[in-house]
Amino acid sequence: MKVRLLVAVGALILGAVPGAAVAAADPVSADAAAGDPMAAQPVLLNQSGFGLGESKRFTAPRAEDGARFTVTDASGAVRHRGKIKDGTGDFTAFDPGDTGDFVVTVTGKAGVGTSVPFGIGAYWTDRVSYRRAIKFMSGSRCYFGDYTRKTTDPVSDEYGPRECMKEVA
Repeated sequence: MKVRLLVAVGALILGAVPGAAVAAADPVSADAAAGDPMAAQPVLLNQSGFGLGESKRFTAPRAEDGARFTVTDASGAVRHRGKIKDGTGDFTAFDPGDTGDFVVTVTGKAGVGTSVPFGIGAYWTDRVSYRRAIKFMSGSRCYFGDYTRKTTDPVSDEYGPRECMKEVA
């Protein structure tokens, strides 16, 4: 009797509802945001974008072979159609003349999933990532001088302030 009372009080205090623990433990969500890997139909791709003439692929791990996908532009117009094979969609043949935002939508047995917006353009990956990557590498690898005399100050060494670290620090 005391055990039942304690369980009931605990359930009221914690707000537990029978079956809620099962629902909370289920990692798949039907109403997840675009690009969420926990979505019922996740669509995962390079969020930076893709270059013209380069491979353009995404994964849809819960989509069955033959599930259909579309690539749409910002206005909602379908610009490319394809089918999933082995959990992957390939839209390499799609090389648009404009660089606006695009979205991949997959429709399959697991439901409908949408990717995050991405761009496609000439040297797209180079333009959106190289500058940041080089700045990071320069900032984290630009120590010059005698390493045995290194100070604890992250933007200076025995020769004075390191110019390359000022943007990073």
